[in-house]
Amino acid sequence: MNPIRVAIVGCGRISDLHEMGYRGREDARIAAVCDTRRKRARTNAKAWDVGKVYTDYQRILADLEIDLVELLVPHHLHAEMTVAACEFVFYPPHVRAKEIIEAGEIGEPQMIRLHANTGTEVRPDEVS
Repeated sequence: MNPIRVAIVGCGRISDLHEMGYRGREDARIAAVCDTRRKRARTNAKAWDVGKVYTDYQRILADLEIDLVELLVPHHLHAEMTVAACEFVFYPPHVRAKEIIEAGEIGEPQMIRLHANTGTEVRPDEVS
């Protein structure tokens, strides 16, 4: 399995906590960091052994080697940056569902049910 390649956008204090969530994982890894303060981004990249450093969020979105972005930026930037990220990402199952709906293959949807994973996992040694 190829790991999900993550970009951490915003290298403030909270980014260290998010980085901890990727340590030792085989299914995801931090592939890039981005912060408007280049020195701070480079410091985190070095500490986390990350090869790509950006200061421009748009360049992260243009990087075809990034699968997921974590927006750890001030709240007033969340909406604009999230909308920009959504314009670049198309999850194949969602694209296919949209095609099926638009083709009228299932009629008019009355409800949509989504599942979101919070990232927690139960490890075999934790099960009693």
